[in-house]
Amino acid sequence: MKKKVIKKATKPHPVDVYVGKRIKEIRRSKGMRQRELGKATGVRFQQIQKYEDALNRVSASRLHLICEALDVTVAELFPEVKKKKKKKKRLRRRTSAKKS
Repeated sequence: MKKKVIKKATKPHPVDVYVGKRIKEIRRSKGMRQRELGKATGVRFQQIQKYEDALNRVSASRLHLICEALDVTVAELFPEVKKKKKKKKRLRRRTSAKKS
C-alpha cells in the first residue's frame, strides 16, 4: 500500500503579506467594503479576504484591477526595494610577453 503524502502548509512570502496588508489598509482608508472591492475586481469578498490575509497570492492582472478600484499605483502596494551595492571587480592588466 502506498502512503499518502500530506503537504505541510508553508508560510506566505513576506511580500505577499505586505501587499495584502496594504490592500486592506488602503481599502479601509477609502471606506470601501470587501464586497465592493470584490465586485469591482470580479471576485467574491471571500477572495478579497484571502488576498488581504495572504492566504492566496494576487495575480498580476487581479493586482492591476485592485489598483484601479482603489485608485492607487501598483508601487504603492509594495515595500521599497533596497538596491544592493555591487562589488567592483578589479580588472587585471594583461601583460603581453613579446616574442622575439
